[in-house]
Amino acid sequence: MASGEGRYKAKGSSTLGQVPFLNAAGASSAQEEQAQLCEQLQKQQVCCQHQAHPMASALREPEAAAVATGTGSECGCGETQRALQEAIDKLQRGFIDIVKENADLKERVEKLELGFIQLSGERDMIRKSIKPNDRQRAVAKTQHQKKNDVSMRSEAEEGMRGRCTTSLQG
Repeated sequence: MASGEGRYKAKGSSTLGQVPFLNAAGASSAQEEQAQLCEQLQKQQVCCQHQAHPMASALREPEAAAVATGTGSECGCGETQRALQEAIDKLQRGFIDIVKENADLKERVEKLELGFIQLSGERDMIRKSIKPNDRQRAVAKTQHQKKNDVSMRSEAEEGMRGRCTTSLQG
């Protein structure tokens, strides 16, 4: 028995009607969070691409990068190299941070998907447990109806016997 099933059964049948609502609310908030995470992931990927572009051009054209960073040919080659190396290091750190955050977001999305699966399983188990209860109620109702029918027939027979006895005596 899943922990969710026991929890719902312990509260009573009035709570069972609320379960689909609770599952729907949990699923919608999880879906919203998943959508936000996917959007954030896409933004980070775009940011990563923007950061990688200057680094690639700096590696291809070091002199153009030196002019772009404000170091001209009048500066020594060492300063240009240092500035380029600092820019590359900064971009690499940013890239590594984004890759780590991307992995964290993917892990979080996987956890949300697992939560969806678990909620779906619990919902299905609750539905299966409700169906036998409905059948049991239907059987009990028909049995009660049969008892009422027998009782009404007995009363009708008693009434007819009484009338027959009265008409025979009279």
